[in-house]
Amino acid sequence: MTDAASKAADLFVKSYYKYYDTQRHNLHIMYTDAAAIVWNGNPFPGIAAFNEQLLKMPGSQHDINNYDCQPLVNETGVNNLIVTVTGLLKFGEAQHRPFSQTFVLLATVAPDTGKKTYKVAADTFRFV
Repeated sequence: MTDAASKAADLFVKSYYKYYDTQRHNLHIMYTDAAAIVWNGNPFPGIAAFNEQLLKMPGSQHDINNYDCQPLVNETGVNNLIVTVTGLLKFGEAQHRPFSQTFVLLATVAPDTGKKTYKVAADTFRFV
């Protein structure tokens, strides 16, 4: 279970920050509609409001220092994940700033492929 969780977290982190930095307009597909999001102390009521704010921000560059994950097994045996990420973030021409971000990922099955995927159910970001 831990090996599978680590592989899922690896894929998630690479995909998430690639979308954030190069295809931010598509980042919303990685979230559930009712995701609980707090960005640097500011709460957003779901992905639609957060996506609107994201699209107003200048271009970004994330440099990931490290990440870790912990599987969460629910009563049905489904493995959800907690993923914690630390790194540096640069917006536009500003200086890189250290950040910490924690995700709760819900395991779902993609209706078109039947493959297990993860969607962000909660996201807390903070500059440190």
